[in-house]
Amino acid sequence: MNIVRDRDGFVWKGHDQLKLAEGKGKVKKQAQLVGAKVEAVVQLHPPASITAVTLHSSWGILAAGTAHGLAVYDTIRHVAVQTRCTLNPNGECT
Repeated sequence: MNIVRDRDGFVWKGHDQLKLAEGKGKVKKQAQLVGAKVEAVVQLHPPASITAVTLHSSWGILAAGTAHGLAVYDTIRHVAVQTRCTLNPNGECT
């Protein structure tokens, strides 16, 4: 989900996004989660540290915030609901 898509000229100067591994290698028994499975992976752009996250499981809504803005994701339909940038036109946080 691109948080800063509406900011012209924004250039991310941090690290690259993480790459997903496609089930390579053996999963150790200690690393397995009993009764849980991954249904979706949400990556935010720019890939800055997430400073706040919340999940409302009965509504199926996940919200995550960074220094650049926030994103809301529908975990039932697996679609982006809303993104909001908190940068001003100069590329500074507001």
